[in-house]
Amino acid sequence: MASARRLAYDRPAVPDANERAERRWGGWSSWLARRRVRIALGLLVLAVAVRVALPPVLRRVIVSQANAALAGRLEVGDVDLWLVLGGAALTDVALRAESAAPTDPPLVAFHRLYVRVGWLPLLRRTLRVKDFALDGLAVNVDRLQSGALVLPALRAGPPKPEAKPAPPAKPWNVVIDRAALRDGHLRLRDYVVEPPEPVELVLAALELKGFSFQYGTGSEPGHGVIEARFADGTVRVETTVTTRSDGFAVDARVEVTNLPLDRTEVHVPALGWSGFRGRLDAALTARAEPGANPMLGGTLALSDLAVEVPGGEEPALSWRRLDLDVETLDVAARHARVKRVALDGGAVLVRPPETPPLPLLAGRPSATAGTPPAPPPEGAPPPWTWSVAKLEVSDTLAKVFLEPPPLEIRIVEATVTDLSSAEGSPATVALELREGEGTIALDGKVGLDPLAAHLTARIDRLALGRLVAATGAAPVLLPGGALGGELTIAAEHPALVVSGQLALADLQVAPREGEDFSLAWKQLDLGIREIRVPGVLPGEPAAPAEPLRIDLERLHLSNPSVALTRTSEGIVLPTAGAPAADAAPPPADAGGRPLALTLANLDLEGGQVSVLDRTTKPFYQGRLAAIRVAAHGLGYPETVFDDFALSLRAPGNAPLSFKGTRSGSRIRLDASGERIPLTQFNPYVTASGYSIARGAASFGSRARWETDRYDSETTLRLAGLDLAGAEGDSLFAQHFGVPLTLALGLMRDVHGVIALTIPVSGGRTGGAQVDVGAVITEALRHAIVNALASPLRLIGAVVAGGDKVDATPEPIACAPGRAEVDAGARTRVEQLGTVLGSAPALRLELRGSAGGPDVRALQEAAILADLSADKGALGTLRNLASRGTRSAIRDALAARASGKSAELSPELAKTLDEWAAERTVSDGALRALAAARAARLQSLLVQDYGIPAERLALGEPAVDRDAGRPAVAIALAAGR
Repeated sequence: MASARRLAYDRPAVPDANERAERRWGGWSSWLARRRVRIALGLLVLAVAVRVALPPVLRRVIVSQANAALAGRLEVGDVDLWLVLGGAALTDVALRAESAAPTDPPLVAFHRLYVRVGWLPLLRRTLRVKDFALDGLAVNVDRLQSGALVLPALRAGPPKPEAKPAPPAKPWNVVIDRAALRDGHLRLRDYVVEPPEPVELVLAALELKGFSFQYGTGSEPGHGVIEARFADGTVRVETTVTTRSDGFAVDARVEVTNLPLDRTEVHVPALGWSGFRGRLDAALTARAEPGANPMLGGTLALSDLAVEVPGGEEPALSWRRLDLDVETLDVAARHARVKRVALDGGAVLVRPPETPPLPLLAGRPSATAGTPPAPPPEGAPPPWTWSVAKLEVSDTLAKVFLEPPPLEIRIVEATVTDLSSAEGSPATVALELREGEGTIALDGKVGLDPLAAHLTARIDRLALGRLVAATGAAPVLLPGGALGGELTIAAEHPALVVSGQLALADLQVAPREGEDFSLAWKQLDLGIREIRVPGVLPGEPAAPAEPLRIDLERLHLSNPSVALTRTSEGIVLPTAGAPAADAAPPPADAGGRPLALTLANLDLEGGQVSVLDRTTKPFYQGRLAAIRVAAHGLGYPETVFDDFALSLRAPGNAPLSFKGTRSGSRIRLDASGERIPLTQFNPYVTASGYSIARGAASFGSRARWETDRYDSETTLRLAGLDLAGAEGDSLFAQHFGVPLTLALGLMRDVHGVIALTIPVSGGRTGGAQVDVGAVITEALRHAIVNALASPLRLIGAVVAGGDKVDATPEPIACAPGRAEVDAGARTRVEQLGTVLGSAPALRLELRGSAGGPDVRALQEAAILADLSADKGALGTLRNLASRGTRSAIRDALAARASGKSAELSPELAKTLDEWAAERTVSDGALRALAAARAARLQSLLVQDYGIPAERLALGEPAVDRDAGRPAVAIALAAGR
């Protein structure tokens, strides 16, 4: 053979084609003739056959087994196998509901599922997934109104025999080199909301790398990384599992970047929100050690949040960014420790009239109003304990809707440090609020358990107008008014205590409707020693009788002005309107706590009060100006003071002043007023039938008030008082006995002034109350009566019963038969002249009278004339017996005529009577005598006392032969 080969190689010629083919076939035949080669070829043929036949078989098995186990239809498009590499793939897989129509989308479907595992690690009880890929996953499910998801149920199978417990075996290790989900879609048709809402969640990519889970103390830690993309946001989860002798230790880190939370409200319809937007960023860590509670921590940020509610034109809640830094969160121990919470650019809507006041919570089911919260069930876990090292809020707005426009309260900056649920732990608070141009700053300490606070509040230029208008409940509007000051607030059981300074500048108060009331001032300064409010803090309730105490150091009010209007219904004051028809009545014990008020110093300057009284015709209008009040030591309900002084300018620029001092139980009051014009009060006087033509009033008063008695004396001076109209005379006369015009005439002095002194005194025994108004009215009545009675007594008038005066003076007596005033009445004439001189407005009517005594006197005068004549005496007195009789009678009559007393004997008196009977006196003679008497008295008053004749009118003479008296009757009248 070798020689043959050598010969062949030695040949220079090239073999032909047949020889070469024979040579090759001979080589293959010898190779195939080997046994191992034939076995290998057989196995190869078998493998190819299995590879070709196995995928269809597996497809049928998978479909049949799945349909037998699930109440649905599984469809598998194709199965691919890579047996050597350990790979398998399913393509075009779809799971449909059993009763679904052909056009309905499958419940679960995916385009391709590829899995490749390592064969050799299986020998070491390790499942190593080298590659896992799921492409085109689509899930289409329905959520019923009950919240359950519609998924294929498992079919009921034959009962399985009871499994015998297997002996413990070595656990398997799991290693995943790579796993990925691409182009995933979750479509949810939600019947919880009405109408049904379709929701779609897109998982663009989800990837897991290098995950391992191995048993044994010497095993390397297992690692895993999952990455998912949601729209333009990503979620990365990195885990590490370490084997311990007593278990596994798990460390996980979750990183979320720009994760969109849009339409999250659809998944929680119970909240009643119509829209939700936001972006989430987080870096969270979790750690679980064997035998210890899992601990969580990390940071979380929620940005550009907006929560919308049905019917709202703007988000009910929004913010630019919320940052949360959690140090530890132990769910099992129910304890959280937070490093920092920061909110920036927040906004929340508040509607206090509605229930609930936050629209954000309007869609949530709530308990019936007034229902107390249910107690925790028996065995409930303890409450959470927590602490927040720092809480920050900036540029956050609360928009409060009461009355348009809404009230915007902005938190410029707020910081709370060391906030904790631990009992007795205080937190430090620094807060700045802004409303318009006004600010409120709070600094201090706050405790939650028990609730307590020690704060300092600084207020600057806080406009009250918007605050009051926004409430909608206040009956007034405040076009102006800025609040400022600094307060110290101590809220600690058992009472809330406030002290400090407050100032309210440029206040203006106006009713919501009409112009019948207004209030304004330039500056109000309030110094607060202490305001103590019991019973407002949790804890043991305060005694019901413990009062609300307000102790003020100073109240200064500058340039206040008030406009008041009086109608038939009373003083018009702003009201909040009638309560709603369905409003519940206040509780019977809603009286509130009693009030105890003390004020050390009260100072008011530049005040004025304008009054419009619509109950008179015409309306009365007046103004008190330049009001100044200074008071010290005021107290309520004791109604005490140390001293006070009040001065003002009454209408007509008349000065008024009032002063008072208190020493122990003694009170002294002084008051005075000068030149108060009276014509302004005509609207109140004309109803009595008079009007005041002119006049001014002045007064001075002193009063003393002690525990058991009081006394005062008031001097009232009316200067130049003159009235017009006479319809009211009868009304005044009914009360005082004389017409008013006459009374004024009697009371005026030579200067035209009426002066009244009004004393008031009395006592209080047994704590009886005194009706001061009634006492003063009665004293004024007595003063008027006394003022009238004094001059009337001088001219013969008397005081009648019932505190009335009789203004009819006794007539001035005259000598019978003569015009001269009787000698005994000369004193009366003098008194009359004095009264007329001191009362220039008084005038008299003089009316002479004549009667029986004048008839006899005139008869005797005629007889005396006859007896004294040289002739005719005998012819007239023919029956006279002698000359002696005539002489005796003549002498007696002459004596009587000269005003002397002269008696006659019975015989001569009889003779005189016979002679007188023969004499006739006519009524004309008597009337002439009466007129002469009035004229004579007028002449005496004019000539001897200087009384103007026009003030002494002569009345019609009166003649009465039976009851008439020789006198002059006097009638009083007031001059104009």
